[in-house]
Order: sequence, then structure tokens, then C-alpha cells
Amino acid sequence: SIDTSPAVHIMKSWGANASCTTGDFSKPLETKKPVEGVVMDTVAVGTAKCHRICLGKGWKWSKDMQPLVGGTSCQRHHLGYVSQGVLGVNMVHGDGKETIIQTGQVYDIPPGHDAWTVGDTAVIVVEFDQPTV
Repeated sequence: SIDTSPAVHIMKSWGANASCTTGDFSKPLETKKPVEGVVMDTVAVGTAKCHRICLGKGWKWSKDMQPLVGGTSCQRHHLGYVSQGVLGVNMVHGDGKETIIQTGQVYDIPPGHDAWTVGDTAVIVVEFDQPTV
């Protein structure tokens, strides 16, 4: 008989040499400071990259990042988790909906948005890039 258990399917897709990988933000591959009050540390996790981004109090994409990158809204896709603070998002080129993302919440933000820190604390997010092959 054929074993159809989930473990067998996982082994077939990942292979017998699959291994667990980790990243450590205390030893980032790269640290970027694109504007005052923003720090992005990047680590590799297998074939993907993970970013810890600190957005200082009062940061707003349309005020702080737009002059650097141009356009009328952020054109990046963001998949992440808010580990500290509160992040506001407005889908400028979508449904126009404003969303408030709290500490402990995960998010999937498509291109076409503006974003900002809410309140009197910095926001720290952890974001995940899609794996590359």
C-alpha cells in the first residue's frame, strides 16, 4: 500500500536532506537606515529573508519615504507581524479603507498604500519576503 500520511508528502516535497534554518537579528546580514528614525535589520532564513523594521514615532510613508522612492503610494507588498506599537494603513489605490494594526497582529498589505505610526511609541514590525529559488 502507498503511505499517504502528511509526513510522507512533506518529505517528498522537501527531500531527505531538509534542515531547519534560523536567523538572528543580533547578527543581521544587513542594516539599513533609509531615513531618520527608520532602521531595518535583515537576516536570511533558508531561501527567504526576514526584516525587523523600527519606524520612529511620527513616521509616515508619504512624508518620509515618498521623497526617496517617488510615486503616490508604497508599491511594496508587506507580510508581517507588529511586535511593538500601532501601525495605521490606508489603501490609497484600493478600497480606500483605513486599517489600524495593533501589537500582536499579523498583516498582509498589498501595494498601493500609505502607512504611519500611531500614538507616542515607535513601531517595530517583522516582515517576511517570499523564498527565492
